[in-house]
Amino acid sequence: MNMIDNDKISTGFDVLDLAMEKVVNEHHLNYYEILTILAMMDSKVKQNNISQYLIETVTRFQQQSNKEDKEGR
Repeated sequence: MNMIDNDKISTGFDVLDLAMEKVVNEHHLNYYEILTILAMMDSKVKQNNISQYLIETVTRFQQQSNKEDKEGR
């Protein structure tokens, strides 16, 4: 099970908070534009997690197949 590092979470929040401040004050995005960006980021993170899981799964499968081939199964 993965443990959540509260210091990393806090640091990440602070960085995102600064970015949102810049987006609002310097680039003048409105509430709905910001929500769109956050939704896109959420989708990207989810897709990256799915992709990483699939890569790890295929890698483990390939390693097992290679091991079985070497053992003559």
